[in-house]
Formats: sequence, C-alpha cells, structure tokens
Amino acid sequence: SYSLGKNALHIQKGGIFSFDQITISYRNIQDLNVVQGPLQRYFGIKNIYVETAGGSSTGARNNKHSLHTGQIIGIHSDNDLSEKLREIVSAYSKQDDDGLNNPPVLSEKTFRDMIKPLQEISNNLSKLS
Repeated sequence: SYSLGKNALHIQKGGIFSFDQITISYRNIQDLNVVQGPLQRYFGIKNIYVETAGGSSTGARNNKHSLHTGQIIGIHSDNDLSEKLREIVSAYSKQDDDGLNNPPVLSEKTFRDMIKPLQEISNNLSKLS
C-alpha cells in the first residue's frame, strides 16, 4: 500500500514474516517509470517505480531492497497516481528567484482534495489483500 504525505511518498509492503516501509521525499524523486506488461494490461494493473538520486531504472526493477527506489506493484490502470506524483515532483523542482528549491505552498484543503481519491483507492486495495 502507499500514501501521499504532505512532503513525501510512503510505501508499505508486508508479508507473513516481514514488513517494510520506505519514505521518499518528493524533492528527492528523480524519475517515475510505469511498467505494464501484456498480462498486466489484461488484468488492468500496472507497476510504478520511483527512483531517487543514485538509483536507475534497471536497479529499480531488479533490486527489491534498493535504498534509491520505491515500488508500487499492482496499481489499477485507472489510478492516476503516476500523474499526481509527476505534478507534485514538478512543483517541488521549480526554483524561486534566489535559485533555491522551495516546497510548493499548498493549502490544507487543496492537499486533502488532491489525495482523497488516492486514499480511497489505497483503502479499497488494502481490503482486498
């Protein structure tokens, strides 16, 4: 499962014997890759790989425990998480007049409105597993 925080993406993976949680600051995201093979297209799901500095697209898919990657596996194809993340990352990467990166200013209402559909999808997916 995943959640979009105010300043970071939180990804949780759990199994019978282990539980992993990774937090990736929006500011550190370098690339987003959406992968959807033929079987995934048939079942209407996709994978999203989030890369940070020091990561690579090959490493993201081959190393499940890389410190530079996050994986969101089996997202429904209608979910626009990758586009939402691209918008957030773009806002964080814009520079102000002094050349320093500053986080975007989002009102609490805008932030809640933006993530509400994603939280509902995440909750529904959690109920399925």
